[in-house]
Amino acid sequence: MPGMRMAKIPSIKGSLLTTLVEPLSSAETSLLAALAPLAADSPRDAKRFLNAYRLARCSGSPRPVMALMQAVAFADDDSQAAMRGRLANESGDLADVSGPAALVSAVKAARAANNGAISIAEARAAAEIARRYAPSL
Repeated sequence: MPGMRMAKIPSIKGSLLTTLVEPLSSAETSLLAALAPLAADSPRDAKRFLNAYRLARCSGSPRPVMALMQAVAFADDDSQAAMRGRLANESGDLADVSGPAALVSAVKAARAANNGAISIAEARAAAEIARRYAPSL
């Protein structure tokens, strides 16, 4: 339209763009499939979760931790409350959690993909990032 200004799109740094378009590794694909029952009830929800994860993984947080916390951000209220309680009241490592079965399985899968322990500090930092990409209802 005449007289309309086009918004200037900020440039994306090379490494950030590389991470954004990088194909998912087989390890990421396996982990995301294990986390999907926590994050998605439909194919559309699964696609939203995947897209949010692709954005969030650019943060530099360990990818298994970021994937877990992104799944929690998409999860139901019970799972989110259980994880919030765990992160608020704990220090050290994120050990087995109590809560819905999908959350328990997701934490185990993320710990395995992370080759062991996930620190509470890493989980808290990833949770903050994940909330940016969580669905707003």
